[in-house]
Amino acid sequence: MVWLISGPSSAGKSTFLQSKACERLTGIAPRDADIVFPFTWENKRPLSHNTLFHYNIMRTCSLTHPPQSDAAALKVNPFDSDNAFRDLTTVGVNCITAILLVCDRQTLLDRASRRQFVEQYLIPGTAPVAYNQDYWTRLYHLVDLGSIYAQWREMLKQHSIPYIMVDSTKPDFPMLHDALADTLPNAISQPHPAHPIRDWANTPAPAAAISA
Repeated sequence: MVWLISGPSSAGKSTFLQSKACERLTGIAPRDADIVFPFTWENKRPLSHNTLFHYNIMRTCSLTHPPQSDAAALKVNPFDSDNAFRDLTTVGVNCITAILLVCDRQTLLDRASRRQFVEQYLIPGTAPVAYNQDYWTRLYHLVDLGSIYAQWREMLKQHSIPYIMVDSTKPDFPMLHDALADTLPNAISQPHPAHPIRDWANTPAPAAAISA
């Protein structure tokens, strides 16, 4: 089993990889995990059964500066244009399950503004690399976060990849009801939400979903 640990930058993917919640959901202890990033997947080597694939769902988003303008513009490409995701679904991987870390915009902005380094500490022998706070805070102010989450869920469904959603605003990463996923975009995209994920997660699931 290859586990696709997915979510936006600063959603808590690296923290999740080292958490008890990750071990509980994947059955892989941190010491036994083969943590793979798109940029460390050398020559598309075969992935082991205990692979935790760290994937930033904002990879297809980028900031551009139009000519004669000081304002940044957001460009969003489809997920199937990303080489890492395309290769992951076509090169020697027969069994993938995704875990989707759900985080609201304000929490992402708060974390990005305080973050100093990228996840280099998870890769042996690499030096710390500074986190680009300015880039990510500007991007999160522009992006339709709910739409990105919806597109990612749809892409997983198209590739028949089952997924589990967890609330990454909480330290224990509780699971979220997939039956309520259609309400997710509105919950996480508020400019200054109070507790959007908590409120969304605590909404009772439809009766049909509970009995299924």
